Amino acid sequence: MSILSSLPLNWQDRPMAGAGKEGSIRAMGIYLIILLALLRFLIYPLYNGLERQKQILDEQKKSLTLKTRLLNQQQGGAPLAAFVGRERLTPYLYGKEQSLTGIQLDIVHRMNVVAREKGGELVRFEMLETIPGRTLSEAPVTLWFSGPPQALMNILRAAESTGKSLDVKGMEITKSPQEFLLLLTLSAYRLER
Repeated sequence: MSILSSLPLNWQDRPMAGAGKEGSIRAMGIYLIILLALLRFLIYPLYNGLERQKQILDEQKKSLTLKTRLLNQQQGGAPLAAFVGRERLTPYLYGKEQSLTGIQLDIVHRMNVVAREKGGELVRFEMLETIPGRTLSEAPVTLWFSGPPQALMNILRAAESTGKSLDVKGMEITKSPQEFLLLLTLSAYRLER
């Protein structure tokens, strides 16, 4: 009976052996909550800012690429007469009297008509920064078409053979849930001299 008499009868009389352990677990929990709050309010906004900076960097890369092409064109622009007669180029290039924006709008209009004829649809377009040069100026346009694969291939074929000469700068085909999308970057040129 001596063992039973040494046990406390009331739970409040028991010594708290785990009290230090409970306190350290509570402190650890509080530190964890503070750490998670710091992550939420400090790190996530920094990450969003980083994403915005990446977008700005991509835009600046595109701009730099266009400016580099412009500089190369201006530095290496030999007279066209030395290579090909002007009269041979005239049917394929736009004349100096037409504005670069007018050329871009002509491309959009022509390709919209072609898309409807071939069974596709012009979804959207973007008129890119024009690149003026001493002998030739470039007027690029990005077009998005939707439709079945065969219609998109017909649009691509027609882009090479409609009216004035068009240079295909880039092409990408993606599949959306219901149909295919064709991203096409085209350039037309204006004869400056």
